[in-house]
Amino acid sequence: MPLNIIALSNLPRHILTRATAIRSVMRNLGGSIGISVLVATLAQNTQVVHSRLVEGLRPDNPLAQAPYLAGAVQPDDAGRDRGAHAEVTRQAAMVAYINDFKLMMLIVSRRCRCCCCC
Repeated sequence: MPLNIIALSNLPRHILTRATAIRSVMRNLGGSIGISVLVATLAQNTQVVHSRLVEGLRPDNPLAQAPYLAGAVQPDDAGRDRGAHAEVTRQAAMVAYINDFKLMMLIVSRRCRCCCCC
């Protein structure tokens, strides 16, 4: 609401309805583009992190054995493979969400350098 007041307070009354409509369209369009970019980034980051995490999930890796994982990864045990895959997918999604929040933080915290308005 305060942004509406600031954006529309100095406009003449006869163009106020048009200005309100244009501002609403631009806000909706910007929100849609922002959400689309974040969802695409989330999907891409999830896939990249998942592939990097799976690289180390091999039976010959000592960190993928019993003391470090709840169940040792054995290639012949389908249940453990599904469990390990589910855990890797969960962790990859978490890292991707963290990366998305970092991106949002960088976008919001960025200031213009042209004047002292920000």
